[in-house]
Amino acid sequence: MVLLLPSDPLDARNVMIEVRAGTGGEEAGIWVGDRVKLADSDIVSDPKEYQKLAQSVVELDELADALILNPDA
Repeated sequence: MVLLLPSDPLDARNVMIEVRAGTGGEEAGIWVGDRVKLADSDIVSDPKEYQKLAQSVVELDELADALILNPDA
């Protein structure tokens, strides 16, 4: 199916991922923490591929926000 899609000229550009808790209290912070853990597993598997630029910790498993750069995306 992917082979049927035309190539996008923006495919060679960098990707910046920003994840924010927003409203929702503790549950929103846990959601952000879970998303960053997923990205961290990719960072650990190939550290050259991702760069964590910033993150704000609220509590142990809660994050207010995180910013991740994928320069080779």
